[in-house]
Amino acid sequence: GMWDRASRFDGWTIVIEDDATLLDGWDIERLRRLLSAEPEIARTRTRGVVWLEDRPCVKYWGTVAYAVNQRTALSMLERYDFRSPVDDWMQRQQVGKCPTEFPFTHLDDDLGASEIRDADFFGNESTEIDPEMEERMRKLEEQIQAAFPV
Repeated sequence: GMWDRASRFDGWTIVIEDDATLLDGWDIERLRRLLSAEPEIARTRTRGVVWLEDRPCVKYWGTVAYAVNQRTALSMLERYDFRSPVDDWMQRQQVGKCPTEFPFTHLDDDLGASEIRDADFFGNESTEIDPEMEERMRKLEEQIQAAFPV
C-alpha cells in the first residue's frame, strides 16, 4: 500500500492511520518545515523514517503517523516479512528518527492496537462520527490535497 506508493515518490510520504489526530497548531507547511529544517532529520533525507507521533520514541511501539522517504520505503518493502505486526518489525529494524516535537497523537491509547471495530465493540449502537473530529480530518484532507495536487 503506502510503502509501495512512497517507493515511487522522490521525497517524504506521510503515512497516517485512521486513528491519528493532527494536533492544534499543525498544518502541512509546518510539517514540511519539520521534515526539512531539523538537522537530525535533514541528514536522513536519503534514508529514513521520521516518527510524527511520540509513542515509537517513548513506548517503542505504534505506527499511527510517520514520514518515510523513497529509499527506505523500497528497502522496507523488500525486507518486511508480511507476518509480523508492522510497528514491532519497524522497531526491530531500528528505523525512525524522533523530532523535537510531534504533530500527531493517537486518538485513544486505551483501545490498544488499531483495528476496525463495529459499534457493538464499544457497547452501543451508535455509528455517528464525532463532528469535531470529522471537521479536523476534513481540514487535514483539504490541506494535503492543496499541498500535493494530483
